Amino acid sequence: MNKIDYIIPTWNSGATLEITLSSIEKHGDPNQIIIVDRHSQDETLKIAQRHGCRVLTSTDNLGAARLVGARSAQTELIGFVDSDVELTESGGDLLDQAWKNKYKDAGVFGAYYEGCLANTKWPLVLDGRNYAFGCIITYRSHLIDCEELGTFSSPKMGPMPGSCLERA
Repeated sequence: MNKIDYIIPTWNSGATLEITLSSIEKHGDPNQIIIVDRHSQDETLKIAQRHGCRVLTSTDNLGAARLVGARSAQTELIGFVDSDVELTESGGDLLDQAWKNKYKDAGVFGAYYEGCLANTKWPLVLDGRNYAFGCIITYRSHLIDCEELGTFSSPKMGPMPGSCLERA
């Protein structure tokens, strides 16, 4: 399996970041882990340094932080992981499917807890510590020119119809 870059936006994530980073190192086969920190005042940066993460900063919203990370990634396949998510062994299954281009036209692969999307069937379930959508595997080329990503701060806002995010 090929390695991928993981992007983790953080802001005072010290309480959960250790678990997230350890799980990526164990199950995610990372090329590098990129922390995009939004001026944390806790132990977040010390934890990131202990794990050898590349640390960038952003003063903008969550979407803009993800875009900063995507633009600095070195691999075509990238993973956005929330700082309170723990990847499990099944994360390797998701990466394997992505590298085999099983879903090459979809462009985005997600993780959720069983039951979160009651009427939707996905290829697998990854465990997230916040019981919500918290890990996306996508293609860097789908996002690096998408300025709209920088305008979204919450998944509830969603992409506008016809936007580059809707097509990704």
